[in-house]
Amino acid sequence: MNSSFNNHDKFKISKDILNQKYIIGVILLRLGRYAICILKGEEILNTKTKDRYVKNRHKAGGSSQRRFERSRERLIRELYDKTCEITKDIFEPYENKIDYLLFGGEKHTINGLHKRCTYIEKFKKQTLKRLLSIQHEPNQKTLENIHKEVWKSKLYEISNI
Repeated sequence: MNSSFNNHDKFKISKDILNQKYIIGVILLRLGRYAICILKGEEILNTKTKDRYVKNRHKAGGSSQRRFERSRERLIRELYDKTCEITKDIFEPYENKIDYLLFGGEKHTINGLHKRCTYIEKFKKQTLKRLLSIQHEPNQKTLENIHKEVWKSKLYEISNI
């Protein structure tokens, strides 16, 4: 380490990192609803929310249950496809500028989107493993406050032992 590098320099570097206005893509997804946005710092640059009907699970047996399950699987695929299409529309103007990508919602549903949507593979390096916690349905109101969840962090203090 350079001996001329003092604590003041460390503080300046940290402060610069905190003041950086990162471009962040956010995809919130639950069965039946999605919300997608691009953030620059705390500012929302572009957004789209929509709901799509997905049937709930069905407990009855027999051939009607299988027909119901096939219909439900088709509706889920359509939700993934529409979410992927809208993500591309929202992200394309910022494609080369996106610093990070975050997902929120049900893990199982997000995993299904990853399997179905090849477009989000472009952002594999920018995708953070952290899953955003969303308490309500993914909608415009949720997106208006999502920057608080995006910028939430944990602070660890490590002391010399």
